[in-house]
Amino acid sequence: ATVAAVSGASSASAAGFGARRGASGTDPPEMDKGPAFSHLLRQNDQLAKRLNAAHKHLSRAFGPGRDAQYMTSALRIKSGAQALKCVQEAVPIGDALLANWDAAWGLQLRHLTRGKERAERDLERARAQTELALEEAEAAHLETEAYRVEMDANVDRIERARAVAGELKALEARAADAEARAEKHQQKLANADA
Repeated sequence: ATVAAVSGASSASAAGFGARRGASGTDPPEMDKGPAFSHLLRQNDQLAKRLNAAHKHLSRAFGPGRDAQYMTSALRIKSGAQALKCVQEAVPIGDALLANWDAAWGLQLRHLTRGKERAERDLERARAQTELALEEAEAAHLETEAYRVEMDANVDRIERARAVAGELKALEARAADAEARAEKHQQKLANADA
């Protein structure tokens, strides 16, 4: 019963580590999460590797597999010793994982702080660029408006020039008509004197 309990606990521990490792495979790249995550994940993987190996040896020695009936006492003892060795190797890794937890999250906090400061700088730079673009757009709008006013003024000048040209033609026609009438009048006077 004790062996079965140890085997079951090892299986649960190994399954738990395996589940975390499997889930992390679908996450974004580990380095993007910062140095704390990478450091803890490496230690977690090492711990899971030893625990999985211990579970494998325990299952081989005491599990209900098809090869269990062929396991001699010597082989069971050997597999149990291998499992114990794996557990002994896992214990200091687990202790180091717990000991490094606070330090690792200190690194993570600094990583997140640097990321926040970098994002704030990028935001400030984007804000300055946006303000500059708005100022340039406003200047371009004012320049366009001034150009439109100038074009409207040019249209008015063209219209006035056309009106003046029309008036000039009318004056020239009236002057020519008056000159023709004056010539006729002079001709009549000349004929009368004759």
